[in-house]
Amino acid sequence: MQKVEIVKIDSDGVGVARIDNKPVLIGKVLPQEIVTIDNVVDKGKYMTADCIDVVECSSERVVPKCPYYLYCDGCNLQHASDDFEQKYKIDVVKQALKHVAGLDVTINAFVNGTETFGYRNKIVFAVHDGSVGMYRKGTHDLVTIDRCMLISKELNNFVSNVTSWLQEAKPDLNHIAFRQIGEKFQCVLIAKDKPHSLDKLLAMLDVNYAGCYQIVYNHNDGIKDLITNDLTVLAGDVIYDNFLGIQYPVSAN
Repeated sequence: MQKVEIVKIDSDGVGVARIDNKPVLIGKVLPQEIVTIDNVVDKGKYMTADCIDVVECSSERVVPKCPYYLYCDGCNLQHASDDFEQKYKIDVVKQALKHVAGLDVTINAFVNGTETFGYRNKIVFAVHDGSVGMYRKGTHDLVTIDRCMLISKELNNFVSNVTSWLQEAKPDLNHIAFRQIGEKFQCVLIAKDKPHSLDKLLAMLDVNYAGCYQIVYNHNDGIKDLITNDLTVLAGDVIYDNFLGIQYPVSAN
């Protein structure tokens, strides 16, 4: 283990330090912090490492509200103050415009969202043996998540309904995506083959979400992109088509 100083945060929210003048990428740190690192891996033009301990904290560091944050790779700036995050996002936009278009711009205002948590209407989970969650950074180790603080309470409840089916049926899925549009919910099952036991899932959702949900099967063999436009509606008594904005009956397969 060794100590390094974080020089900056890159456009992905990852800290950058240097060892022998080579960049070292370290997650969940802040500029000017002194941290102890381990598991240093040389990637050629850069290195990666894990932050083991923060020896000297930035004044912008806050305690993350999410209980999964230190292990889950779904978020990367919950340890930073709102003020730091605003300035960081402004700088990312300015640097992108300068790099891509050669423009030096002045940003006079930052428009805040109405909510810090519970504002997202879409989330994609990895699935393993009936459990859903996010991967630990740089691994395929699943961090099981019961509730995500970034999505709405209603979408969390819909996810919980589907998760109970996953834990029972244990279908062979790669990932599962959820979206909320108003009071409607969509679930995209991403797998090599069409999942089994769908009748149990539909019966379960019909209790609380009849006419308000859509189940979509997305074929993914692990080679092509995670989610494509090749979507096949599987079932539902009355399906709400989030793409066309119409309702129409579909027979369960």
